[in-house]
Parts: sequence; structure tokens; C-alpha cells
Amino acid sequence: MSLRNRKLFYGAFFLVALLLVTVGGGMQKAPGYMDAEYYYAMSVRLAEGKGMTQPFLWNYLDDPPSLIAPSHTFWMPLTSLVAVPGFWLFRSFTGARLIFWLLSALVPPLTVWFGYRFHGDWELAVTGGALALFPVFYGVYLPVTDSFALYMLLGMAFFVMTGWPAGKIEMQAAGLGVVTGLMYMTRPDGLLWLVIALCWLGWKVWNESEQRVKSLLAVGVLCILGFLFVGSFWFARNLMVFHRLLPPGSGRALWLTRYEDLFLYPAQDLTFARWLSGGWERIGSGIWQAVVTNFQTAVAVQGSIALFPFIGVGMATCWKRSVVKVGLLLWAGIFLMFSLVFPYQGVNGSFFHAGAGVQPFLWVMASVGIQRTVMVVSGWRHWQRGHQVQVFLEVLLVLVCVFLTAGLFLQKIHGGKTGIPWGGGTEAYSQIEMVLERLGISPCEPVMVNNPPGYYLATGRAAVVIPFGDETTVRAASERYGVKYLILDQNNSGHLPDLYFHPGISRGFKFLMRFGDARIYEILP
Repeated sequence: MSLRNRKLFYGAFFLVALLLVTVGGGMQKAPGYMDAEYYYAMSVRLAEGKGMTQPFLWNYLDDPPSLIAPSHTFWMPLTSLVAVPGFWLFRSFTGARLIFWLLSALVPPLTVWFGYRFHGDWELAVTGGALALFPVFYGVYLPVTDSFALYMLLGMAFFVMTGWPAGKIEMQAAGLGVVTGLMYMTRPDGLLWLVIALCWLGWKVWNESEQRVKSLLAVGVLCILGFLFVGSFWFARNLMVFHRLLPPGSGRALWLTRYEDLFLYPAQDLTFARWLSGGWERIGSGIWQAVVTNFQTAVAVQGSIALFPFIGVGMATCWKRSVVKVGLLLWAGIFLMFSLVFPYQGVNGSFFHAGAGVQPFLWVMASVGIQRTVMVVSGWRHWQRGHQVQVFLEVLLVLVCVFLTAGLFLQKIHGGKTGIPWGGGTEAYSQIEMVLERLGISPCEPVMVNNPPGYYLATGRAAVVIPFGDETTVRAASERYGVKYLILDQNNSGHLPDLYFHPGISRGFKFLMRFGDARIYEILP
């Protein structure tokens, strides 16, 4: 196919992808979940000139001294920064996510380009792009203010750079440094991509260069300088605010004994000794649960259920290519990071998020695997029309992804098993805020809730998260941060059963009223 026709195909893929993400995004009137709410809330504050500060606390890991605290001490800032121009221009949630719609629309055509660059087969490249148009589980998250599309594009850039022609190792090193810097500014696991980049560069230099030591030092320095070129402002900010390169409490996330420990108060209790005191049986159980759950995610999400075996076949077919080795190493590294090191975060979405970086590579591998599978079976069965079978299988698998993407999207939008439609939490918080106004509670009074970023976005009121613990823990956190009101819903009913199921019997908590599944309390001195 001529270059001109290929460009027309790229444009068509972009326009179709933009149409799909616009239609999907039009059905989402709110961010819908805490991650997207946090990124959007921070972009609003940045656009309004309030800097990198947050008027809410959603965890206590960095032991903030006050309710108004430095932002992005857990999540990284690039996603919020990307949303700033759109909100600044249009002053709306839709405006803030326009850039994410454009980024999402770039993923399918660039997947086509990446696939064609990798294997040179235009039909397979189009198949990979069609799979990217209908990303199954990722589909509902691409139109909102989250990092998925950004991470997919940066991951694709990483793979393209590892496949640059020989003789450009210095450019590769600097480029990989910049890309991994951007990935780190998007997600903390971007550091893993930097480590893999350094390992790959070292392996390549060791096998191809005559002056090994000199070349190893050169490419290592260039890669790290590229990384620091992007990340230097972030490290400088941390030094100015916290007097250290990383936010305080960053290492505490290593010592969770359950996911709820993210909300433990005080966070100083998250120590190696406490983690070890749980016993090896409990530690092993958490890791095993993460291994099983993350493998299911690898099959169902990253493998789009039906594509997983073809991804394996594609990797085996192209195993001699260094890009494939790097891709498998990254996929395995992400899996191990969120199974062995951060198992509870991995089970609760981190592996799902981090896997977006390798997703375009997996779509390309799936298309190669489809072709190879048909070729092998055709040889066994002596089919005379093997290519027609390949086309039929490609179309069938794309249609499966179409129906899965649409079904899962609509299920999320309409609430599925929970019955809570997309953005229902925002609406519920808005109604609770009206109840607080009727009770005469000043808008200046912060509240303690399950989802502080969501409550702040819905109401503009400052908020802190309900700590994981008993009533004494709740009172201790409320006293430190000057919070007088507690809004307790079913998400926290398990560890505060008396407050939720038996309103009015707990000392130190004045029951004000019940609204829906929420109980509203005044926390007495």
C-alpha cells in the first residue's frame, strides 16, 4: 500500500476513535471514581492558580500537618498537568478531558503505525489498530481524566525507541530517558521502565560495542540525564516542600497488611516490624491472592479474554526480536511488582493501571499470533484457503472485542450489579451537601467521608478520609485536622459497625440524621 493510502487509513482510524471516545465520554458526566476525581480536582486548582495543594486528605501516608496539604504525594502530577489547559479554556469537566479524548484517539492509528513498523504487514497492522479501537475493559476509562491513554502512548514510544536502527544508541539512550521520565511523572512504576531501559541499553552495548566500559557509561549517563531532564522539576519541588527527593511516607506503602492500611491513622504504624508480625502465612496469602488476581487481569483485561493465547503465540513467533524480549520482560516485571512488592495495591487496580503501558505492544503481538496460528493449522489440515480463514478469525475476534467493550461500558455506565450509575457518587454527595446546609453546618466546616476528592469536587467543601480503625481512631484523626462532622456510608460499615448499624449508641458521636445509606454525625469534643 502506498504511503498516501496509509496516511488516509491513519486519519480514518483517528476519526473513528475520536468519534467513539466522544460518544462514550458524552455519557460520562463526572469522573466516576477516586483516581479520576483526584486528577481533575488538582487540574482545577492548578488552573485557578492555587498551586499544587489539596484541600482534602485521602490518605495519611505522608503524615500531613494540616488539612491543606501539598498535592500529588501518592499519585504523580503529569495527568493533572495535562488536563489544565482544557479546564483553563473551557472551565468544565468536558473541557479538562478534551485532551484525553485526543490522546485516546491517537492510540489506534499509532498502534497501526507501530505494528506496520514492527512486522511490515499492513493487514496485520490494521487488525492491531482495530483491536485498539475496542479495548474492552479499558474502554470506559479512556474518556475521563486518568492516565490510561497517556501511558499507552508513552509505552508505545518506549517500544519504538528500543527498535531504532543500529548505530543510534546515544539517541536511543537519551530518548528512552525522556520517555521513562514522562512515564514516571505519570505513574510511580515508571521507574521500572527506566530500570528495564538501562538493562536493555547495557545488554545492547555489551554485545555490539568494542569499547564496552566507555559505551556503558555513556549510554547510562545519557539515559539518566534524559530522565532527570523531565523529572528534575518534580524532585526540586519535593526538595523545597519536603526537604527530600520523594514525598514523606513513600516507603510506607511497602508495609501494607491489607489494602485498607492505605487509610491507616497514624501512618507511622506502617512499619516493617508490623508487616512481619502478621506472620509468613498471612504475607504469603496476600501475595498468592495478588498472583491469582493479577493473572486473571492479564488474561481478561490485557488479553481481552479472547486474545490472550494469540499474544503468547505472537511472542513465540517473534522471540528473536529484542523488542519482544523487552516487552515480555516489562509485562513480567509489572506483574511481579504488583504481586510480590505491592500485592494489595495490585489487587485493587494498580496492575490494571500499570498494564496500560504494554497494551499496544500486546495488540500487535495478538495480530501476529492470529496469523501464525492460522498458518500452522493450515499446514496441519492442508487448507487451501488459509488466508480467508485468517481474515475470518481476525474479523471474528474484533467483533468479540466490539461487543465486550460496548457491554462492559454500558454496564459501568448504568451501575451493573451495584445499581449505582456512573457519577452516582457525585450526585449523592451533592444531595448530602444540601442536607448539611439545611442542618445549618457552615460550608467552611470540613467533613470526614469515604471519598474526599469526590466530595470536594461535588461540593467544594474540604474533607478528610475516614481512617481505617475504630471509633477512637476516628476521633483522633478528627481532632488533629479540626473535623467536626462524619458522613458514614456502607463502604465503611465493616470496621465501624455500631456507628453505621446502631446510630446513637456510640459515645462522642451525636447522630444528626440518616440520608439514603449515609449516616451523618457530629463528632463531639
